[in-house]
Amino acid sequence: MSKLTLSLVCIFLSFLSAAQTDFYVSTTGKNASNGSFATPWKTFQYACNNATPGSTVYFFSGSYAGSVYMNVSGTAGNYITFTNYPGNTVTIDGGSTNTQIELLNISGAAYIRIIGLNFTNAMGNFSKGIVIRNGAHDIDIINNKISNIIFLTNPNATVTASKNTNPLLVYGENSTTSCSNINITKNEIYSCRTGYSEALTLNGNVDGFVVDSNVIYNITNIGIDIAGGYGVCSNTAKDAARNGIVKSNTVYNCVSGVAVAAGIYADGAQNIIIQNNKVYNCGRGFEVGCENAGKTATNITVRDNIAYENIEAGIGIGGYNYPLTGKVTNCSILNNTCCNNVTGNNGDGELLVEYTEDCTIENNIFNASNTLKRMLVTRLNSIGLTINYNLYYHSAGQATSTYDYNGTVYTGFSSYQTGTAKDVQSVFALPGFVNGATANFNLLCNSNAINAGNPAFITGVYETDYYGGSRLLNGKVDAGAVETNFQSNSCSTILQCIVYLQGYTDTAAGEMIPVLMNQGIGNNSNFTDSVTIELHHPVTFSLIQSEKAVLLKNGLVQLSYPAVSGNYYLAVKHRNSLQTWSSAAVSFTAGLITAYNFTTASNKAYGDNMIETAPGIWAIYTGDINNDGNIDIGDFAIWETAYDQLASGYISSDLNGDGNTDISDYIIWETNYYELIAADYPF
Repeated sequence: MSKLTLSLVCIFLSFLSAAQTDFYVSTTGKNASNGSFATPWKTFQYACNNATPGSTVYFFSGSYAGSVYMNVSGTAGNYITFTNYPGNTVTIDGGSTNTQIELLNISGAAYIRIIGLNFTNAMGNFSKGIVIRNGAHDIDIINNKISNIIFLTNPNATVTASKNTNPLLVYGENSTTSCSNINITKNEIYSCRTGYSEALTLNGNVDGFVVDSNVIYNITNIGIDIAGGYGVCSNTAKDAARNGIVKSNTVYNCVSGVAVAAGIYADGAQNIIIQNNKVYNCGRGFEVGCENAGKTATNITVRDNIAYENIEAGIGIGGYNYPLTGKVTNCSILNNTCCNNVTGNNGDGELLVEYTEDCTIENNIFNASNTLKRMLVTRLNSIGLTINYNLYYHSAGQATSTYDYNGTVYTGFSSYQTGTAKDVQSVFALPGFVNGATANFNLLCNSNAINAGNPAFITGVYETDYYGGSRLLNGKVDAGAVETNFQSNSCSTILQCIVYLQGYTDTAAGEMIPVLMNQGIGNNSNFTDSVTIELHHPVTFSLIQSEKAVLLKNGLVQLSYPAVSGNYYLAVKHRNSLQTWSSAAVSFTAGLITAYNFTTASNKAYGDNMIETAPGIWAIYTGDINNDGNIDIGDFAIWETAYDQLASGYISSDLNGDGNTDISDYIIWETNYYELIAADYPF
């Protein structure tokens, strides 16, 4: 071969190498190979040492060792992407070592994307799932799962301030270069014991980020924490996460045994928008605070969020022990819905205000159910606090509702308004949710929250209601997180019906059994089964509306129909029960809730066509497996076939809901068959 030919070959091979934009990694590969589809690399670490700007590194299914350091960077417009090969499941596993490990360390790198990988089993104090630090910038963490990041494998280990792990951490310790343009989107972080740390944390010199559409749950402390003032960065002017947005995240079951754990917490942060998030079953819903003395959390807006069924307040704001802690200034709590929080009945209200300066709380719904009837608590004599245009409600009524304002407890809403000169344009009224008990916080068409917000309200930049719809209708804003112009079913006709099914009734307990769970559908022990309830014209008996919903063990089923008003018969249908109609037409008004209870007497059904299954509890007959309106041989044939096949699971032949087709089901059918039980209709 001539020297010229050899040179051309080398140039060609060099071109091919430079042009390669896809690399592959397999647990059966070799790092000595070229990383092609046919001859993949073996380790995550090797890929993090050798991937080139603009390339995508695909991982084939398998478990790869953690403790990986990102030693390459992309360039502007040429990100390096690390992702699973389509259809493949990829796990980055740290093992069960009880020693500190960081599954993926992105220190000082830039233009990196991590997509679709599972990070698990970082088991040791100060371990981390993914850490982004030391001025790393333009980093995307998208659609990953992070789990089992724990400070010690012993689940009973004592939690102290020295016990910490971080499933996902952005740590800005560099005093000159911030971690910036950080995008954390659509990840799932769950089942982590974090000690005194949090599931998703941005702390220190972090400037410019988005935390969007993540799901975080089953964490032993705070869900999302945007922090500052902890000395992470030696340059105190930059020692705070700032200029970021936290939106559309769902956070639940984040509870600490040693402190109050908010679902989403801004602690000493600056210039943050927290919007369109949902938090429930956490220690507290949302919190804006500043734990470090001499520091300030400022310019934080919490808007268009939902908080419900948290142990303490739905929203807390302020320095909790100022001046021994820091303070909160120029922050806003706007258009949030807080419902049925303070489940721990600890003395909080739906709203908790500690030391603040020049903060505004407007256009919110605070719907309480705590035993103290406590709507709000303020402490430490905030300066320049504006509270107005909110809607408050407790089922006990406004006259007995209580308000702890800087140590003075006012009983009655008007007494609180007069005594504090706060909430002067606010109202105490039923908010009118479609179904607050099931966390449907859309507003009914006659809701008192409609147009109850500040008439001078101006929509913020990029602001929407909770569902992404317009925040204003005809220039007016509703109180709460949801604007009525977005959800067409907000002006629904609501039916709250109580009905029992004969075969599913536990006569000793006086309630029904969890049939769906018994039959292998989900794990909710409060769900019995689905039922359909139709609305029929009172004269022609024609079908007007039909909806299906889950029936709870206590017999309650709530259904939402497109807006109708008038009188209608109810027809209850179930997969192995006899169709049963109400004894008379029932009155409905669009936007209001109509209640009907079949269980209190046999004459609540047309033709008295029910059976008493427990003292004072009447139920719809079971056994019409083919839904033809009769309990007869046709139903027996279906049962017999299923019985011969030893059928189990979600099957209509399981008449008692225990998950099996057996003789106990036959007994129910036989009894009703010999009683000649059949449907009875008003036509």
